[in-house]
Amino acid sequence: EGLKHREHIIVVHPVNPPLHAPAVELVPAPWTPNEVIERTRDVMIGLGQRPIVMKKEIQGFVLNRLHFAVHGECWRLLKEGVASVSDINKAVEHGLGPRYAFIGPFQVGHLNANGIESYLQRYGPMLHRLQSSMKAPGRMGGALAQSVQDEMVQTTPLSALTERRRWREMRLARLNKLKRDLYLQEVKDVE
Repeated sequence: EGLKHREHIIVVHPVNPPLHAPAVELVPAPWTPNEVIERTRDVMIGLGQRPIVMKKEIQGFVLNRLHFAVHGECWRLLKEGVASVSDINKAVEHGLGPRYAFIGPFQVGHLNANGIESYLQRYGPMLHRLQSSMKAPGRMGGALAQSVQDEMVQTTPLSALTERRRWREMRLARLNKLKRDLYLQEVKDVE
């Protein structure tokens, strides 16, 4: 608050790895003028990023909070013996990942029914029951964490992490290119 020219400062929070994950969160302060937000947004778009303009600051930003909500539920499902590490990974890799690769959760709901109102009429009570059944987060660690580590090392030994990261980044780059190409084709089709 006490910074000189504080109205020109805005938080720009990239997603890791920023080269292949183009989302970037912009967090203005309450006193940041709209011109600074818009100019920053335009710069990020010019750099090939996809800005998420937050309306206010929150611990963990938007993307990390969504990620950690999913991550926490994965640990609870594992701890309660609902599914294995491998099957939980598959649920995200082959279910949530593809579902959210091109559209977000509100768009998924909108398309899964005849709009959001229809979605909430159909699924709202079930969503509420399901969310109510989810427990408060617990600490991660101990024997459960060791069992996850042991299973993960079976599929990706620690000595192979650098190679596996490269594998991940190559696939993210290809997905990013596919999404960019599809977007450009959609823009061209509209013109």
